[in-house]
Amino acid sequence: MAKCPIWGTPCEYVSPSRTRYTHYVEGSHRAGGNYEVPMFFATDAQTVEDEVKARLTTWLIDQRQAGIGFPLVTTDEINQARQRRPLPAHERADRLLKLLVDGTQHFGETLTLAGMDDHTSDNALYELALAWSESILQRELWSLLTYLRDQGWVHEETDRIFIGQRSFSVTVNGHSRIEEQATITDSSLCFVAMWFDESIRNVYDNSIAPAIRDAGYEPLRIDQEPGLIDRIDDAITSGIRRSRFLVVDLTHGEEGARGSVYYEAGLAHGLDKPVVFMCREDKFNDIQRTFDTRQYNTIKWTDDNLEGLQKELTERILQSARIGRGTRYTE
Repeated sequence: MAKCPIWGTPCEYVSPSRTRYTHYVEGSHRAGGNYEVPMFFATDAQTVEDEVKARLTTWLIDQRQAGIGFPLVTTDEINQARQRRPLPAHERADRLLKLLVDGTQHFGETLTLAGMDDHTSDNALYELALAWSESILQRELWSLLTYLRDQGWVHEETDRIFIGQRSFSVTVNGHSRIEEQATITDSSLCFVAMWFDESIRNVYDNSIAPAIRDAGYEPLRIDQEPGLIDRIDDAITSGIRRSRFLVVDLTHGEEGARGSVYYEAGLAHGLDKPVVFMCREDKFNDIQRTFDTRQYNTIKWTDDNLEGLQKELTERILQSARIGRGTRYTE
């Protein structure tokens, strides 16, 4: 049995690439599935903290969900995983619930998770559950399962409780929860919040919109929605809810910051939507001084490098653990 280079747990197969100095890793349940790594990665993995491995595993799962069969793990991806925040608890629970739903062949089926923190488990579902919920220890996984049970989304088989083992079936409400989440998660829309001024229209037309489409999404700018009959704030809220993520440009004119743009970013964060921030370079210091945005990695752009902005924005979307490649406008 081969070993997963990331976690050191059993996997089905590790084979060298025929075209480059990498290994293909197949069937690593602890990493959520297949991936590709440089041949020297085994040495690097020994210095990576479990918390970073967990966030890297989340990225791997999201990349595979976006259609990439063998995501390539590089030193850059490890460094980005180090910078990412852990997933919020409710999102970890939702991801775990989705795994249980996907692992159910028929309604009411009982699923058993059995394993230990020393990774000696031979229960594939247990390892996958750790991976999908960004968990490291069994007690984290058990807490998330208890939350799902208390929400009424899973039913625990109390007559099957053993040390290191719990059994559940997904309820009707649990299936409904995942169907509701899929409406949002599968969205191929990107809401764009920015200053609707003619002076930066070319930035949207020549950089932002093409970058979003290159990443496989459709840009949604509320002032360009045809037949808008709702109140503008209702339309904004609806557009953000329908979108998978937001691109927020914080550039403003001489009159000062655009409050509506910050409102839209705040609403997205409240709905737990990923936000990609950007700002014209000459206004960057203004937003750093005035607003609580300095903790976010903001793309700085200039009017004379719109092609570079388009490339950087596309890469930022594709490299995000919570976004990845979409399905529209792809060849």
